[in-house]
Amino acid sequence: MNSRLTLPVLLAFLMPLGAVLAADKEPLPPDPNRAVRGQITVVKPSSNQFTVKTREGTEVQLQLLPSSKLQADGKPATFSQFKEGTHVRVFYEKAEGTNRVVAMTPMVTEGDLKKDVSDALDSVKAFTFQQKEKYKEILQDLLERLEDRIDDLQERAAKAKTESREELQAALKDLEAKKAELQKRMQKVASASADAWDELKKGMGSALDELQNAFQRAASKFK
Repeated sequence: MNSRLTLPVLLAFLMPLGAVLAADKEPLPPDPNRAVRGQITVVKPSSNQFTVKTREGTEVQLQLLPSSKLQADGKPATFSQFKEGTHVRVFYEKAEGTNRVVAMTPMVTEGDLKKDVSDALDSVKAFTFQQKEKYKEILQDLLERLEDRIDDLQERAAKAKTESREELQAALKDLEAKKAELQKRMQKVASASADAWDELKKGMGSALDELQNAFQRAASKFK
């Protein structure tokens, strides 16, 4: 008996396997190379179109689709919440000559960020051990908004003049260290015991304050 598989038999065997692998494949995240940060300057609600002007002065016209994911404060948002003057981060894809929005979130200002940190700490201050998942959810959302601003500062540092870039990079290095410390503490939330809960919250509050202060120091270098 010939034990070798012929090509048609081999293909017939592999095709179902390929279908399974394709079905299990995770959807790709938004392409970071198709992202724009800036201020909304024009809004056209009737056509679901808007224009974002970057810090460098480039204007990007964008089109919303039913599949576009809009979020604000970690929750689903509507187009009407994004007014002219709002600072946003937008992921988009080019298709048929149009910049189609994949996802969009507002970028908080430095003043808003300070208030957000204070509000978040106040809101979770009385959380019990039984509420630790909600506690983690609130702080994770805050961290993601902080990361948006950190990414923005890193982009600005990369474009800074050579003589000031070293000082900016040092401030950002300190900021990244504070962010890593907060992330390390957040990983302990899921496995935290009831006995260690109050101490963990205290440490998280201190780490969040330090991250916010490091952000303010870094942001001040760009003024």
